[in-house]
Amino acid sequence: MMRRVLLVTLLLVGCETANPTVARLGNAKVQAAAGNHAAVAQIDASCAPSATGCAQLARVKADSCFRLATAPGTAQPAQRSALDCAVTNYDAALVAAQALADPEVPPGTVAVELLDAQARRRNLAPDRADALAQNAALRDRAQAAARMPGEPRQAGLILGADAELGLALLDSGSGCDGIQRAAVLLALSQPTGTLAVRKQSLERAVGNARQASSCTP
Repeated sequence: MMRRVLLVTLLLVGCETANPTVARLGNAKVQAAAGNHAAVAQIDASCAPSATGCAQLARVKADSCFRLATAPGTAQPAQRSALDCAVTNYDAALVAAQALADPEVPPGTVAVELLDAQARRRNLAPDRADALAQNAALRDRAQAAARMPGEPRQAGLILGADAELGLALLDSGSGCDGIQRAAVLLALSQPTGTLAVRKQSLERAVGNARQASSCTP
């Protein structure tokens, strides 16, 4: 019996040594379940995208960072840092899920989570330069999501419109063209739920921007 226990122990240690990602994932899940999101945020989630557990590890860390960013009373600098962590790791989770399918990391769901985190980060930009950079990242990610079916496409169209409108407001060189691009993306979308509410809000914002800039529909 002792020999069997020793053999199983050695096999488990060997598996963790061969794939340390699995060991870090186990630790991340335990900490996340206990609500220790700050501890999860400190876990090294770097791994080969095709490694078993890599997509899950990145997503668990991203979720914890997102929770830290949206916790009540969190100061803006800490929010920005946590959202940067969330964006980086949702992006890594998406890449890993596309490299090695994982039922716990649906690419479409992660793409929507990534867009949400990126939009929140853009909205917390401390200056115009950072706002432009974050808005460009949002537009790129939205375009990628819009090429996916279902909810990711709808989120991509809505957040893409948000990014185009943001560029028009941040950069006078975009102006009416940017406002029109936002309007076109909104017209292509058919969202439901909270995305539908966001679409209505953006449609009002597009109308106000057109009027303020004297743009023709």
